[in-house]
Amino acid sequence: MTKRLLSVLLAALLLVGGLTACGADKKKPKTPATTANKSTTTTTSAFPVYYVTATTLNVRSAPAIEEQNILGKLSYGTPVEILETVDGWYRITFNGVPGYISADYVSQTPVSTLPPTTATTLAPHTVLYLTADKVNMRKEPINGDVLCRLAYGSVVELVATEENWYCVKFEGQTGYIRSDFLSVTPPSGVTAVPTTTTAIKAPTGTYPDASIPPLKGGLTEEQRTELYEGLQDIIATKGSDYQSIYTYVNKNKTYVNKAEGQSIEQMAYYMLTHKSASCYYFAAFTYLLMKEAGYEVDFVRGLGWQNGTEHCWIMFKDTDGWYFMDSLYVRSAKLTTQRCKEIGYKWNPNVHPEAK
Repeated sequence: MTKRLLSVLLAALLLVGGLTACGADKKKPKTPATTANKSTTTTTSAFPVYYVTATTLNVRSAPAIEEQNILGKLSYGTPVEILETVDGWYRITFNGVPGYISADYVSQTPVSTLPPTTATTLAPHTVLYLTADKVNMRKEPINGDVLCRLAYGSVVELVATEENWYCVKFEGQTGYIRSDFLSVTPPSGVTAVPTTTTAIKAPTGTYPDASIPPLKGGLTEEQRTELYEGLQDIIATKGSDYQSIYTYVNKNKTYVNKAEGQSIEQMAYYMLTHKSASCYYFAAFTYLLMKEAGYEVDFVRGLGWQNGTEHCWIMFKDTDGWYFMDSLYVRSAKLTTQRCKEIGYKWNPNVHPEAK
């Protein structure tokens, strides 16, 4: 009995010990998770990142300039992902919705921490360098037609300053570029080009020939009829006031080097039937348009402001006196004598009527 009792007790003790061990295994606390150094994954955007180059840039709901479609503004230097290019505009995401920004005011090159300033008045023929890539050179400031796109480091020659824009020459073309994108010093990685001084002609006591071309010559009667019908149609559809006439000629005709024609009518006919010609043709075409609109007009021959060589423009008599107009250049629909002299025009004051 004693041996049997001892065997039973021993078996019971072994059973209890096994249960305890099993319970300990089941209730074993979890090992605390160790903090490991996780590798950081950088997500690279599939879209190019551009930087705002304007002090403030409007974001619009559509690729068009309208007051009612402004969604908000981006500040200078803000990076934006460009999702799509749409006719001079970039599509982006703004506050979770599609938006559009002008391609003129962003650059792939990171900008400085300081916002741009207005254009500095520099001497004509100053050499300037592009500080951004794919910059538009326009026929006119702000929303003019794009003549070409210039690469980072391109070199241009200054013609004149127009508020926040520089009028410049590049590879035979003259156009406008935002002053934000131009610098008198070469940007990083660009070598300065040698500069030379361009001689500017000036009157030496005598003025250029101030005679005007003959009115008629070089046209058939059929062409003359076509010319005046064309002039009258322009006035009827575009407007008969001086500003409308100036705007039509300036926006629809471009400059190319072309020798003076036989007569005012012949040059005006050429401008009617062609897109481009020289200053003689601009002056003749504008001259006849203004006459057909009922203005008293004078043809002016003198020295141009852009390089001091021979140039032609017109004068017209408004309700309060005579004014100059040069339809070849921007913002010159109604110029006073003082303003013309400030810009650099030169003419024989003894030949032409007294202007304001």
